[in-house]
Amino acid sequence: MIGLRSARWRAGLLPAVLLAFGCGDGEPNAVARPDVIDALPADTAVITTDSIPGGLTADALAEWRAARDALVGAGSLLGIGDYEEGPAVFGEITDAAIDGAGNILVLDRQAVRGSVFDSEGGFLGSFGGRGDGPQELREPRHFTLLGEDRIAVPIPGRIKVFRPEEGQWRLGDLVELSLLTNDICTTSDDRLFVSAWQEEGNTVVHEISGSEIAASFGTGYPSEDWLLRFQLSEGLLACMTHPPGLAHALRYAPQVRLFALDGSLLWSAALSDYTPIETSTTPGSVSMSISEDYDLLASIHGTPSGHIVLQYAHRRAGTDPHLRTYLVDAATGSGALVSSDLPSIKFIGPDSYIAAFADPYPRIEVREVDGWEG
Repeated sequence: MIGLRSARWRAGLLPAVLLAFGCGDGEPNAVARPDVIDALPADTAVITTDSIPGGLTADALAEWRAARDALVGAGSLLGIGDYEEGPAVFGEITDAAIDGAGNILVLDRQAVRGSVFDSEGGFLGSFGGRGDGPQELREPRHFTLLGEDRIAVPIPGRIKVFRPEEGQWRLGDLVELSLLTNDICTTSDDRLFVSAWQEEGNTVVHEISGSEIAASFGTGYPSEDWLLRFQLSEGLLACMTHPPGLAHALRYAPQVRLFALDGSLLWSAALSDYTPIETSTTPGSVSMSISEDYDLLASIHGTPSGHIVLQYAHRRAGTDPHLRTYLVDAATGSGALVSSDLPSIKFIGPDSYIAAFADPYPRIEVREVDGWEG
């Protein structure tokens, strides 16, 4: 079992999104605008707002265009969501997936519950609920599928693994971790990885085996201030199958990286048009403020076609925030903007993806993708 949480890590259990925390007083003595692109190697790939990525071969560009057209042209197969009553009434949909049997899983952060539906939208059951009991959850944001019948949900300080038992979802395993997990994913052979900042080594990607951290890699945000490293190292993670690897992007900075499963860095890329949320520090505290201009990572997913889909909440002065969707070539890290109109993507599978909507009421839509080529 991994060691006890430190007092400093406990302070980090406060929500790490757009708020001030710490114990210091006084005026900010430093402003960190996390443009880590300035510190990246000269061979860093570019993810551009142009309609076509640069630096790709003719074949790679043709594959990129085919993947873009498949993503943008996906058609609706099924919608799940209700505004009155029943199991399809959602609060805040933060994650979703389709398992090997075609069942659809939806994580509702507001209700602190996961719901399971069949391929036609029929309700099959749920797991979770607010609390600290064996079947309950605290602050769930993401989950991943383990094998054919298990669901791993990270919560502060642990990972709960649920499995079906007598028609209900029951807690099967509990993994204690001295990490505040931001995201979680599994490879095709059920290796489990999490995105979480670890102070020792300033690393952000970790393989979990049993109840131990088997490997850690990926440098976090560079700073001498541990609170700043903790805050700005938050990121999201995608387990890739084509090529095998781990795509990681920082939430508050323009950096995207692809690692091999052994932790070696394959490439680093950065968005060309990116305005960070301003982060201020005082001794012992960090605060974040939303200005009229900002970009903020919303999601990252791998595709069967060998690409990475990135979505960023984007705002410029005088405009309403909206999602920008980028498509990145996973072999090189080069990418480009494909849409400013696509909805929030929560899951990408072999032949479909799940989109989530908040208006006029929270709901999901399964969209069929024609043209993925693995």
